[in-house]
Amino acid sequence: FAKLSKLVLPKDYLRYRLTGDLLAEKAGASATLLFDLEGEDWSAELLEAVGLSRDNLPSLTEPLSVSGEITTEAAESTGLSPGTPVVAGAGDQQVGALGVGAIKPGVVASTIGTGGQLFTTARSLPKPNEGRIHVFRGLFPNSWHVMGAMQTAGLALRWFKESVLDAYSEAELSYEEISEIAASAPAGSRNLLFLPYLAGERSPHMDPNARGCFVGLNLGHELSHMLRSIMEGVTFGMKDSLDLFQEMKIPVEEIRCAGGGANSPIWRGIQADIYGRKVVKTNVEENAAFGAATLAGLGTNFFDGSPEEIADSLVKSKEETKPDKSNRERYEGLHSRFQSAYWSLKPEFDELANS
Repeated sequence: FAKLSKLVLPKDYLRYRLTGDLLAEKAGASATLLFDLEGEDWSAELLEAVGLSRDNLPSLTEPLSVSGEITTEAAESTGLSPGTPVVAGAGDQQVGALGVGAIKPGVVASTIGTGGQLFTTARSLPKPNEGRIHVFRGLFPNSWHVMGAMQTAGLALRWFKESVLDAYSEAELSYEEISEIAASAPAGSRNLLFLPYLAGERSPHMDPNARGCFVGLNLGHELSHMLRSIMEGVTFGMKDSLDLFQEMKIPVEEIRCAGGGANSPIWRGIQADIYGRKVVKTNVEENAAFGAATLAGLGTNFFDGSPEEIADSLVKSKEETKPDKSNRERYEGLHSRFQSAYWSLKPEFDELANS
């Protein structure tokens, strides 16, 4: 820190290289833990606690603001046209909320990619929740990005595919084939649970010592049950965040699925059954990239209309999956066992992590 001039996020540094202007936008800044959510400014108290000063941080701007133009030097190295306006931008899931249309209260996005995120937008700052759910500044003034985040979601399935299936088989299974195998197992995977904490966990536990495991494995289980239980375990973890939303009185009117998990019919069905709600797959495949492009259009007045109107015009329902009542009842009991398994094993996780 003694040698530190400025502390910036990676995208803020890239923007600096493009424009020559060093700034931070409020949405991304709110994820640094150095930001005062109520005051919407850097926190003097937290800066003092970690030994930084206000001079070490860039000035703040709005995500929608034009924060500079492509310089001649940047144009020569990137091929972009000099003078092109550069919009400040935001964090990946914050722009992802725009890309899937979850920028108004009641619309919740369930994103299963490498990690898992369940997020929505609030119009008032939610009360503190002991760190179980993330609360960031939203893309727009008077909006807040409320998010539950899992460390390993699709990554858990990828780990099993690459480390177990592909490592000992000459023919690699595609994710489509894996989904078909998982679909052949019954809901609940014959009481096989999977705790997806392969890299610790964020929401709702904030536990770096949490570990992944199969619970209830017996001789009657086959590959199909293991694959389906991974999908179910990830979704149970996402359901933990959904339950916290409801505890916080965050409205949940529509759930839109995104990420690689949205391309799997069986995983969409598992989400609908465990959430107990209809899930909607939209026409947007890459919601974060699409949201970033939309934000750039909003910031440069390319679009005519409010952000909510533009999102509604661009993001459309492509496919709906409704919950199966019998599966829903089955999953309610298993979700309780899933939660109980974590708390029962937590002392062992701590011992293993520290031994």
